[in-house]
Amino acid sequence: MQITLDREFVRAVARAADRPAVPLASSPDQEPAGVSHRGLARRVRTLLAAYRSPDSTLHGSDRAVAAAMTHLTALRAVQSPSGLFAGGDNVQSPPDSAFTINDVCDAHVIAVSAGPELREAADVLAEIAGAASDSLRTGGVHTPNHRWELCAALARLHRSFPDDRLLDRIDAWLAEGVDIDAEGLYSERSANYAAHVSNPPCCCWPTCSTAPTCWTPSNATSPRPWTSSGRTARWRPSTRDGRTRTALPAGALPAALPAARDPHRPG
Repeated sequence: MQITLDREFVRAVARAADRPAVPLASSPDQEPAGVSHRGLARRVRTLLAAYRSPDSTLHGSDRAVAAAMTHLTALRAVQSPSGLFAGGDNVQSPPDSAFTINDVCDAHVIAVSAGPELREAADVLAEIAGAASDSLRTGGVHTPNHRWELCAALARLHRSFPDDRLLDRIDAWLAEGVDIDAEGLYSERSANYAAHVSNPPCCCWPTCSTAPTCWTPSNATSPRPWTSSGRTARWRPSTRDGRTRTALPAGALPAALPAARDPHRPG
């Protein structure tokens, strides 16, 4: 199927990325004091995206790469021996670290696609992601919506660094049931968290998995309970290469699709 890009939209995205990226690239060696680990990863992703975008004023800019490396050095400095990140209200929190690793993994895809010119950045990003992988796979969460952000990080890790144990952990979280009702409300009943935390992972799982048919809406009638809300969702297992994957409840993706991801989404 041929996909036609909306060039005006792409240019608008590039301009939006340039707004934070250009000032950072103007002082590429400046230490990012007081920036959280999530802010550092977001800046790295934005700088590398601007570097790769023909519509960005930083396209091919060595200063953008240098600024990204400065921020990667700072990010690695706040990564603890567990692979989780220090700082913020929740110290060494798997879901809080998942927000950062989601951006790290997307930045890694951008860097790898550039080839040798971004190899150093790709290598550092891979080290950061690899160090966090086990803790994200085995760690817990503090709120219902954190399950889905964590699943998104595991899916992105699997995209770049395939490991069936990551898929197994996603299955375990999904087996609890996605806490969304027929009206598109999650158990936390927050439009803010729905748009910025819960919905984006629903769009990530199919695209970041090597089995794209797995996490899809089902019209089956076999019920499965939602642990968070006490309601009932309808599920259908799907299989690929002999492995069983759990599908999202009916209506989950249609309810999620209208929401856009905000780079300043809360955790």
